[in-house]
Amino acid sequence: MVRDRHLAAIRRLQSVHAPRAGPLPGFTTGPPSTIAPAPAHTPESAHDGHCYYDSCRVPLGPGASGHPQARAAAARISGRARTMCGGDPARLPTGCTPGGATLPGAGLRTPPGPAASSP
Repeated sequence: MVRDRHLAAIRRLQSVHAPRAGPLPGFTTGPPSTIAPAPAHTPESAHDGHCYYDSCRVPLGPGASGHPQARAAAARISGRARTMCGGDPARLPTGCTPGGATLPGAGLRTPPGPAASSP
């Protein structure tokens, strides 16, 4: 039940809010049926609804679960990250919008890790 709700939330976020690029935001609002990226400054900053510093670890959970749908979602995120950095994790931008646009001039660097190196 929990896994099904988690997968439903991921599917909705990727299909409705990030159909082209697939990144998941750091923070969300709403139940799985209406889940959406959080508005700016919901808990922290203007980037709360973006794929930003807090969401760099997102692929770890779905990717490690072994569930085919979860692994597919994680692979989509990781593939996009590899494309954004040209295969060099040191060039991974700080973040992106749900549509995949690189965020301009942010101060934090996303640590290379799961998003850059996941299969």
